[in-house]
Amino acid sequence: MDKDTRRAQLRRLRASYQSSTSALRRTPLYIPRSSFVSQREIRRLPTFVCYNDIVTSEGATGATGATGATGATKRTTVHMRGVTIVNQTWLPAITVGTTLCEFPPPAATDAPQYNATRDTMTCVTRPRFGTHRWELPLTTVALSRTTIGVEQECRWFLRCLLEGKVIATPQFLLLKQELKISPAIITHSRFHGLGLQLVNVALEHDVVNLASLKARLAVDPRFMATALKMWAKGGGAAENIEEIWRKVVVCCLKNVNRK
Repeated sequence: MDKDTRRAQLRRLRASYQSSTSALRRTPLYIPRSSFVSQREIRRLPTFVCYNDIVTSEGATGATGATGATGATKRTTVHMRGVTIVNQTWLPAITVGTTLCEFPPPAATDAPQYNATRDTMTCVTRPRFGTHRWELPLTTVALSRTTIGVEQECRWFLRCLLEGKVIATPQFLLLKQELKISPAIITHSRFHGLGLQLVNVALEHDVVNLASLKARLAVDPRFMATALKMWAKGGGAAENIEEIWRKVVVCCLKNVNRK
């Protein structure tokens, strides 16, 4: 194969697409020239497209040394029909409920945040799409959609809760003064005794957001109080923590009643 033929084949492959389905993952797919999505310049082709169906056609390559009565080999081309441009930033949202998008855990430098509007922990991650695991732009999703697991989701919620980032009440400032360790230990040290005890209590009742916490407190107003008292500095701090937590519970239940 001469250089010109090789160059033409590489250029043709550059204009092809890969399918996200397993059956076609190794088959180059092309946009028909009659499609409004088609572009003469390869660099102007959209990165992602979707299509309704495919059609296979055969044509002659005219390559040097080809066999057959016409002196050319047959080349099979698979064209997409009903092609539509897809903005890659849409993919995380439109793939909800499928396994097409994978959301890795957030980077260590990007701590998850509590989203009060959605009542969930969110994070910034770089999704991977399809069987080829194409990287998509950074996006913010619920922590539960990542591969981080429910335990870490619970840990981050508890940390934000004790740091006063979930419930806007001055009681949490008083609570932090009575603790002998920082709430950050919950996410920084998985096997720390005090953090693990609190996490286990929350996980037992699936407490991963404010709604689930309020529901549990409505049943058991002393929920997490015993575990939190173990965090006390000493002296009368344990009693102070229990009293502060009681006021936090009252605040939570008032919010439930308003709703």
